[in-house]
Amino acid sequence: MQNKFGASYFLKIGLTLLVITALVAGMLAAVNMITKDKIDENNLSEQNAAIKSVYGEGDIETEEISGDFPENVGKALSVKQNGESAGYCFEVNTSGYGGNIKMMVGINSDGSVRGIGIVEMSETAGLGSRVSDETYLSQYGGKSTTLTVSDIDVITGSTVSSKAIMNGVNAALDAFASTEGSDTATEGADGATESTDASTESTDASTESTDASTEGSDEE
Repeated sequence: MQNKFGASYFLKIGLTLLVITALVAGMLAAVNMITKDKIDENNLSEQNAAIKSVYGEGDIETEEISGDFPENVGKALSVKQNGESAGYCFEVNTSGYGGNIKMMVGINSDGSVRGIGIVEMSETAGLGSRVSDETYLSQYGGKSTTLTVSDIDVITGSTVSSKAIMNGVNAALDAFASTEGSDTATEGADGATESTDASTESTDASTESTDASTEGSDEE
């Protein structure tokens, strides 16, 4: 049977589909450009609200820092409250029963947990969602070592959600340890530099003393 559709027909169909695809892609790109700033603004607002829930009232200043952090730590911030250092706050992503849980975990300068603020989650209402309750999250306050299930109260019927919060806190504690390790190394390097400078000054003083003694011998 002879094909009643010629090459030009298929070419026309192909070009039509290409144009439609290009138009749809362009529309999606335009919508993304229009909404991106608003989405970023909403995300920042939710993050700041979570930080506020951790540190409470007062003038909160944050500065993003870099370091060798666990891969699920999305952002690390040094925090000042009313002009005084208040430790660090880490944005952590952890896997719950209903999907990703994004949380801000505040760590005091002494390495203890200050508090937790939930940024977003989609856990089951009335079950897993209870891990976002302030009364539940308060059990983590003051914790400073890696936690296991035996160290926390697990919500009945919401084991996965409970472990997700615990894993997020552990990631923040690990990130803090990494931060403090970097600071200690920097201090050690500064101390070594000071010691080297002192040694150099001592050597210079010894050289000057020798030169003075030589000049005295020449005078005699």
